[in-house]
Amino acid sequence: MGDVRDTGNGIHIDADALESGGNNNMLEDWNKLQRVRAGTLCLQQHMKIAGRKKEKQKQLLNI
Repeated sequence: MGDVRDTGNGIHIDADALESGGNNNMLEDWNKLQRVRAGTLCLQQHMKIAGRKKEKQKQLLNI
């Protein structure tokens, strides 16, 4: 059975997955991967916002 994974520089879809007819599993893997990536992006945004708030607090304390 093939797999779908994020290699860091794009999505890798195993050719065996296409030939074996494992398209349902491949689609499920793809959907899971997209949810993980979306969650990661959301977390990164949250961390950036939290970081900016901390910087502003530091600046206010230094004034």
